[in-house]
Amino acid sequence: MRSPVGRYAVAILSVAIAFSVRYACDGWLKDRSALDFFLAATAVSAWYGGAGPAVFSILLSMLLGLWFFVPPRHTLLTTDVVDILETASFVFAGSAIAYLSCAMQRRHAELAREVEERRRIEKELQILNTRLEERVDQRTVDLRRALQELEAYAYSIAHNLRGPLRGMAGLSDILLEEERRNLSYEGRDHLRRIVDSSRRMDDLIMGLLDYSRVSREDLPRQRVALAEAVDEAIRRRSDDLQMRKAEIEIRRPLPDVTGHRETLVQVLAHLVSNAAKFVAPGVDPHICIWAERRNGIVRLWVEDNGIGIDPLYHDRVFGVFERLHKQEEYPGTGIGLAIVRKCMERMGGHADVQSEPGKGSRFWIEAPAA
Repeated sequence: MRSPVGRYAVAILSVAIAFSVRYACDGWLKDRSALDFFLAATAVSAWYGGAGPAVFSILLSMLLGLWFFVPPRHTLLTTDVVDILETASFVFAGSAIAYLSCAMQRRHAELAREVEERRRIEKELQILNTRLEERVDQRTVDLRRALQELEAYAYSIAHNLRGPLRGMAGLSDILLEEERRNLSYEGRDHLRRIVDSSRRMDDLIMGLLDYSRVSREDLPRQRVALAEAVDEAIRRRSDDLQMRKAEIEIRRPLPDVTGHRETLVQVLAHLVSNAAKFVAPGVDPHICIWAERRNGIVRLWVEDNGIGIDPLYHDRVFGVFERLHKQEEYPGTGIGLAIVRKCMERMGGHADVQSEPGKGSRFWIEAPAA
């Protein structure tokens, strides 16, 4: 904040400098431009000191100019119309310059305050962002620790659950073999149901563990030969395919993709297994596999001649434990397609289906082309 003494001192100094310059040029200018030089002093006074020093500068300049440079000199009186108009023009111009200078100074001060306020806000935001990042990092560490504990807990629970289930299934099998003659038909049927339920529960637990593992594991991506992945998936399901008398048609060549090989084989194995399973009774499965490129994306199709899916349930079939048929009709856990979609999403792709009841299904997966 500038002191009043300093502001008026600058006004006096500005007028003195303007007077000195005008006085030095007096021999050349004579009676012309008696007050023009003092406009610069008015502008400096207004810019540095504000309205008060500017008015003081105008009055002091007018007194000095009238006394020393406006004829008749050494008097404050003037009778010439031109000199009177020049004096009035000086007062008007000086007032305008003072007003504009003060307005610009106020605007400059406002801008300075806005800049300072913006800097203060930016500094506070930086502090808040730093604190937020620290909190996010800490929460991330806590979340990872909690997930690791949850993962260990889930595996422990799964292990503890699978033990009694296997014991139930094993004891029931032994009971069926050793006490078959002593058991009634209903007793044997109940034991078979216990065995089937125990094994199905074991399959459900394993399916959930597989889904959980897909959700959390790192899947490094690399170039994968799609043809080799398809052959490996079919080889893994060869026993089931032969039992169902499935006919498989592969339209080659199949382009390479970018993904995780083992995960991609797992996806294809699920799709091939489903295609062979969901067919009408008495119908031999026919599975057709082919691929196409679309703008850097490879879409692989797995088409079957199965029972088809109502369009209303196309998204539902990819949910966990979502089943459209009874266990007795088409056995399974209801997790396979959920694993398929989750695997493809983890690899930067997608999975979906095109199907109508009675017209078979065409499942497809997309992955970036290699």
